[in-house]
Amino acid sequence: MKVILGINANHADSSACIICDGKIIAAVEEERLNRIKHFSGYPIKSVQECMKIANIDSTEITDIAFNTKPLSNIFPKIFYSLKNFSLKKNQPFKRVIKKINIKKKLLESFEFKKDVKFHFIEHHIAHIASAFYPSGFTKANGLSIDGSGDFVTCAIAECENNLIKIKKKSFFPHSLGIFYHGMTQFLGFKNYGEEYKMMGLAAYGEPKYYDKIKKELFLNDSSNLFRLNLKYFNHQKPGYKYITGDSLEIDQIYTNNLNDLFFDEIKNENNYENFQKNFASSVQKVYEYFFEKIILNIVKKNFSKNLVFAGGCALNSSANQFITSNSHFDN
Repeated sequence: MKVILGINANHADSSACIICDGKIIAAVEEERLNRIKHFSGYPIKSVQECMKIANIDSTEITDIAFNTKPLSNIFPKIFYSLKNFSLKKNQPFKRVIKKINIKKKLLESFEFKKDVKFHFIEHHIAHIASAFYPSGFTKANGLSIDGSGDFVTCAIAECENNLIKIKKKSFFPHSLGIFYHGMTQFLGFKNYGEEYKMMGLAAYGEPKYYDKIKKELFLNDSSNLFRLNLKYFNHQKPGYKYITGDSLEIDQIYTNNLNDLFFDEIKNENNYENFQKNFASSVQKVYEYFFEKIILNIVKKNFSKNLVFAGGCALNSSANQFITSNSHFDN
């Protein structure tokens, strides 16, 4: 019997799962056990709980899979690292080391058979796999959008039978997920994972700053799906920390240039709460513009009438309405 232990670590919402002969038996987030919201460390308790649910011990595990492949996209990573090199503040390098060390951490915590196999899966392939393999489709377009994983922020794939082939990627630091998170911080929601608050708030406002946000915070580049104007963002700078700790607070994503850009608008609104509603509505509309651009890029390929979609940005249910309200996809 093939018993696969799946691990998500060093990324928000650390978790583990167990699959026995292709069937998902157990899946647990570490925060449910250690009571630390959005915990991003090693999911040791989750592994223990999954084994308990599956009624197995660690020596019965045949394969261990991680939702990261630290050496993937190596050339964009090297180019970025050389361009933004800082020996004291090299956070991306430190994250790669932590990801590689997870194998060592597991071996310290559990006893596995000597022939257990380790698999490092590129982050966005793992996202798309989580949607494609349970879908029942033999053929589908695959899409993953999030903040960033293995240096990629958006991936479009062709999924057929058991194969997932990535056909297009957007690379860090250009990220719709990080853009949305940064704007969430700007409105005063400082904790990790509070984007849903801005999405909800958007329904109460008018997108009166749509043109300004789209023009100023993004670059006009037809050769890419989207590109941020990094003048307004900190996340690409040496030393920036995006991983959440116990406090849920991460470094500030936006720069003070954003405060200057909207100084008059904040001052001229009837009250700050009105500005928050209208700004949230505008950000949501800008996100939807680029999301629709991505979907139409997929449709143009004419690969399949099925779509599978995963990643943090797949939680933006307001934008997902674009998929369900037209006839681009059958399923």
